[in-house]
Amino acid sequence: MSNKVILGCFFIAVSAFLYASKHMTAALMVMNLNSTEANYFDGGYASISTGISFWTGLSLLVGITLLLLDWFPAIKGFLKQIIQPKNKTSH
Repeated sequence: MSNKVILGCFFIAVSAFLYASKHMTAALMVMNLNSTEANYFDGGYASISTGISFWTGLSLLVGITLLLLDWFPAIKGFLKQIIQPKNKTSH
């Protein structure tokens, strides 16, 4: 594997960790507030700023970009074969 693939997978893993962290943080914030009459998780989730969502999205975008940059020559060659197949001569 090339360094771009490893780095891309790392950024995608960071993105998944941040996504899970946002949900865990909201759950911990309202752990003792929930009752049978009301569920406060949505309020706790909304109170977490968009900062962690921004970094989650940015990390995912960087990871996917790095993977696509490494795989681009292979994808380009595959698409070229589909669009312009080699002519077979019959004898």
